Amino acid sequence: MATKKQVILQAEPRTVLGKKVRALRRQGILPARIYGHGDPLPVQVDMRTFERMRETHQTTGVITLTIAGQGSGETVLVRHIEHQPKTGKMLHIDFARVRMDEPIRARVPLHVSGTSPAAKDIGGALLTLVESIEIECLPADLPDALIVDATKLTSPDAILHLKDIELPPGVKVLDDPEEPVAKIEPPRGAETAPAPEEPAAAEPAPQTPSTP
Repeated sequence: MATKKQVILQAEPRTVLGKKVRALRRQGILPARIYGHGDPLPVQVDMRTFERMRETHQTTGVITLTIAGQGSGETVLVRHIEHQPKTGKMLHIDFARVRMDEPIRARVPLHVSGTSPAAKDIGGALLTLVESIEIECLPADLPDALIVDATKLTSPDAILHLKDIELPPGVKVLDDPEEPVAKIEPPRGAETAPAPEEPAAAEPAPQTPSTP
């Protein structure tokens, strides 16, 4: 449940706008925009630097953008990344300004910790039913992920719900607390033993007709 440390990304004011930004991408520069709590500000960042940050999961939390020519940085969250549909290449980033004393809403990934005793006993696998959870908290309290404790799955039919997750201080879950998040998946080929059949009722013996 470790809270993400604030990271720093260098940016520059962007003067190239519209379709001309294609030239920036060819140079390895990613166009971006900062919005919210003030006037929108077009900026640009180094594409490879941002890619490395995404690979190390540094773009899911609070980021300080240090902008060339500005005395103070911008405290932001990544709100949207536009991709090229066919190649998946990043085209544009939307950064949203945040205030450190103002709660924000964000989706964070769900990670699994520990080993389920039930999964170990039957040879099954732990199945996570959701990938991310919507939360509300102050920017400084934004966690890297929420953790589901697999050791609580002590029987094959046990199910963990959102309400079973231990939350970091200052974090509120906005999704349904009764939503299932993890369960045990039986091993392939495992079948439930059929219930024993009820013994067939004995048929009455045929009666011999009485002699008149």
